[in-house]
Amino acid sequence: EPVADRKIDLQKEARIYVSHATPGEEFRIENAIDNNPETKWVGEAHPLSFQPANIVIEFLKPEVIERVTLQSIVFRDKLALKDVELYARAEGGWAGETPLAKVQATNVLTQISFPVVKTTALRIRIRDTWREDHSYPRIHEIEVHRSPWEPVDRVLKAAPIADEKGSERFVLRRMSGEKYVAPGTVFDPAKGYVHYVREFLDTMI
Repeated sequence: EPVADRKIDLQKEARIYVSHATPGEEFRIENAIDNNPETKWVGEAHPLSFQPANIVIEFLKPEVIERVTLQSIVFRDKLALKDVELYARAEGGWAGETPLAKVQATNVLTQISFPVVKTTALRIRIRDTWREDHSYPRIHEIEVHRSPWEPVDRVLKAAPIADEKGSERFVLRRMSGEKYVAPGTVFDPAKGYVHYVREFLDTMI
């Protein structure tokens, strides 16, 4: 089967959403799957070393995949993509203990191959750019390629990502459309307001 025929049409066969983007139609995440290398997604100004940017691609049906291609750009003399992690969805979460790949981009085009996996969604976790402020990642095109082979004896298990903060999980839930439901904690006057503020901050940090 030709490689071109194995590329998933992400506009028709998937849903894509992102945790962070610079405001404006010209920077939205859908630009990264429109097959036009002139358009782009641009992240925000916050340092990725503090809070990664996450792109989630949900397939309309389970897909057997083996390769992802990311096209970035050199902007103001710096490559706008550096450290990237890939995770597959497993059961009700992400296979955080077994990432598909952890790579460092050194060229405009980054091709990431990994052992064949069957999944319903792909998470692209961007940890850094080559900029001094570690911000504003840019991706012009994302491609996901099917594999002609079925995975052999590979079962993914949901597990947390070791360095994922509570705030990152919160943003992921929000961007997927999940409504936040406050915990049903009964206020205890003996503990005081400061106790609950600290509890909230510990969860978010």
